[in-house]
Amino acid sequence: MSKKLFALVMFLYAASFVACGDDSSTGSDLDLPQYDSSSSVAKNSSSSVVKSSSSTTKYSSSSVSASSSSALPKSSSSMSGSSSSLQASSSSEDSSSSSSEPLIEDEITDPRDNQVYKIVKIGDQVWMAENLNYEVPQSWCYDDKQSNCETYGRLYTWTAVMDSVNQGGCGYEASCTIQKPHRGICPEGWHVPDNDEWQTFVDFAGTNYDELGFNVLMAGNRDVMGTFRMRGDKAYMWSATEGSATTAWDFIFFLYSSSINSDTNGEKFLGRSLRCIKD
Repeated sequence: MSKKLFALVMFLYAASFVACGDDSSTGSDLDLPQYDSSSSVAKNSSSSVVKSSSSTTKYSSSSVSASSSSALPKSSSSMSGSSSSLQASSSSEDSSSSSSEPLIEDEITDPRDNQVYKIVKIGDQVWMAENLNYEVPQSWCYDDKQSNCETYGRLYTWTAVMDSVNQGGCGYEASCTIQKPHRGICPEGWHVPDNDEWQTFVDFAGTNYDELGFNVLMAGNRDVMGTFRMRGDKAYMWSATEGSATTAWDFIFFLYSSSINSDTNGEKFLGRSLRCIKD
């Protein structure tokens, strides 16, 4: 009897223990902190927006700063001294403008001799894209070969370029009255570019003049002794701007450098090329 009673007591005790363990487990689940998913998402989203905004602002500011610092002021010495190097006043802006500026290419025929010339629009200017090949006194073909005139155009004295006989007596040792624009020997509706027009060209084109269709031809020059020099290496182009009674400005292009030099010591009797610009 005592053994049966003891077994019954132990059974009831075990049943009670199991029931208490289940209650404890259930209570533990109820006491766990709840995961607030909406709060986490909102926090993460806010952080992402702020980061994105900060990144965008920083990039924009950096871009503006870089653009501003890359603009070059016009060199105060660009048009002074003998053979000084010209610089574009805002090369990066010009390059950007030139890439988006549509080019207008066409041809004109000089009615005086039926020569045909390619022309090109660069900025607001329209230039011949070839050297003039109009025969007048005091002009030559390089090495006196007609084929060189067909390729490079003629080499002229400044007196010939300015048409001194008909337009003001612009000869050697004689200062003359220069019109603005000054037609010289250019076809009607065209004229000899002066220093201001050359500087406008440099400011816009920078070092990209050939990419814009200007097509510099390294025609060389004819020196005081009548010797032809520098073909294939340099191009010399007259300006309508006078330096003195014996000199005039010219602009020099180099085969192995994209720089353009201005030269105030171009003796008027030297042979140089001519590019005409539209009125």
